[in-house]
Amino acid sequence: MNDILAEILKADPKSNPEHMRRDFPRVFERISKAWGTEALDDIFMRLLVADGENRQGFPPEVAREIFAMHLLHEKYKNEKEEFEDPWSGEPDMTVEESALFVQGLASRGREFTPAGLFKVVEKGETAEAFNYIRAGMDVDIRRSDEWTPLMVALFNGQEETAMMLLARGANVRAKAKHGYEPIHWAALNGYDRAIRFILDKGGNANAETEFGWTPLLQAGSRGHVGIARLLIQRGAMVNASEQEGWAPLHKACANGHVEMSRFLVARGADPRQRSQSGVTALELAIKSKNFDLIEAISEVPEKPS
Repeated sequence: MNDILAEILKADPKSNPEHMRRDFPRVFERISKAWGTEALDDIFMRLLVADGENRQGFPPEVAREIFAMHLLHEKYKNEKEEFEDPWSGEPDMTVEESALFVQGLASRGREFTPAGLFKVVEKGETAEAFNYIRAGMDVDIRRSDEWTPLMVALFNGQEETAMMLLARGANVRAKAKHGYEPIHWAALNGYDRAIRFILDKGGNANAETEFGWTPLLQAGSRGHVGIARLLIQRGAMVNASEQEGWAPLHKACANGHVEMSRFLVARGADPRQRSQSGVTALELAIKSKNFDLIEAISEVPEKPS
């Protein structure tokens, strides 16, 4: 299955087209392979008018699932297009505008201080944070732990705010205490847009913390297959381990992520690589008694597509 579609269905299990996947697997495969492309619009058009191979039409439950998948794809396209960089084109405030903004903050019990900026970033108040930056606050201002607003946004699940900060020039290679970078938190939370932006602006797919954690380890621990694919495409080392010897496959198996584990093995992850304590990913899978997981990492890897 297309990795992006897999992530979408994983996040919203109710949207899983179970009847289509069971009774019309070839149709589902066509949709999956074309996901995110303009070609899928034509495919949906043909399917929805019962053209081509199925002139009699689909059973009602399958037809509903096809239409639901069509709507899901439209939503996906709209969300992708949503960030066309609406933030960077706005000029900084004039002195007069900044003064009015600061006065407005005070009238609402807020302050034009770094603490004020971090608070609105943490809450995901993107427009307010945007005005802090336009009024002169440094987009890379640091907290006492060396975290920047971008790190705070990504860690706290505020992707829209993070994208605004990136558009306003936030440092994608900033390091916080213990060596964490923005890409670590983007990978942990599965933020495809942020990861792509960060990598395109010079982010390091193999960035390591003081503890040896890489973005791929973060993605592996959460089962974000699409993120893992992108990182590996950009040079992430699939068997790189943290200070205790745990590689991404260890993390994926320990957390029961079957598709992630299968993907990593197909990309060269070693199920018999031992951690410092001597445990392998295969042993973790066997211990879990998760037979799908055991099968996934015992399969002979196919060549990467």
